[in-house]
Amino acid sequence: MRALLVNPAQTGIDLSSHPYFFFKQDKRFGSGFGGGVVSLEDAQEFETFLHKIDPGVSVKKENDISWITYKNNFVIGWDKNIAIFLGAMNNYRHYEDDDTTNDNNLPQGNITDEMKALFHLSKSDAAASLSPFTDLQKKDADITVWTNMEQVYKNISLADNPMMAMLIKPEWYENYYISATTDFEDGKIVTDISAHVNDKVAAIGKNLFDKSINTSLIKNIPSDSLAGVMAVAFKPEGLKDVLTMMGVDGLANAALSQQGLTTDDILKAFKGDMLLSASDLKAGD
Repeated sequence: MRALLVNPAQTGIDLSSHPYFFFKQDKRFGSGFGGGVVSLEDAQEFETFLHKIDPGVSVKKENDISWITYKNNFVIGWDKNIAIFLGAMNNYRHYEDDDTTNDNNLPQGNITDEMKALFHLSKSDAAASLSPFTDLQKKDADITVWTNMEQVYKNISLADNPMMAMLIKPEWYENYYISATTDFEDGKIVTDISAHVNDKVAAIGKNLFDKSINTSLIKNIPSDSLAGVMAVAFKPEGLKDVLTMMGVDGLANAALSQQGLTTDDILKAFKGDMLLSASDLKAGD
């Protein structure tokens, strides 16, 4: 690591290109595996750099790919164009290549095989095949973050959480992605987050949030020492669609009926304009 910081230009890495970092959920590796991808300017210089860091490492080659495996749960692979760093995201103890201990805590997957597969990833299986991802890369931002929420929800274990299983339906998260940009400009950190949802959820969201923020509420804040303000505007009638999609509209009406009310009665009591603020904060508060 010190060699990288002292003279990064002699690592063989193309420092003018953007590095990418990623994480994939995979129970074979505990919570999954993560890593990074960098462009190479000189593959031979990159290999020389790795030998400088650890002179005793053994480089293996197969066709156009070279790699070094560390303790079976971290691998660095490269060809003439890119290098991939990949590691299992778990708390497994380190063990040697010839360790045959029968231990259920050891990774069940092969991190080297995962690295090789990434070099031969088909176009249709790559994030670059998704327009929300490619659109994000076209933006001029200091940091971009993209999350495939469909895969996140698919990997959540709902078997032990009946309430979560009832609320999270497959149609909610199908083709659901989140993209974000962060820029550091003039002493400010500006972050912009966008959610990309399927047509069904988008229609419900439009019916729920197709309303402008009521800025007149700000006049009711009795302080000039504001620390933060959050305003929300929604159409109360749009909540009925949300309850229906969640499959709890019947339960809600049944519970309210004991008080002689319906969801319509409750929703009519609100305009959908809300504002939260924090002000006059002092040290120790």
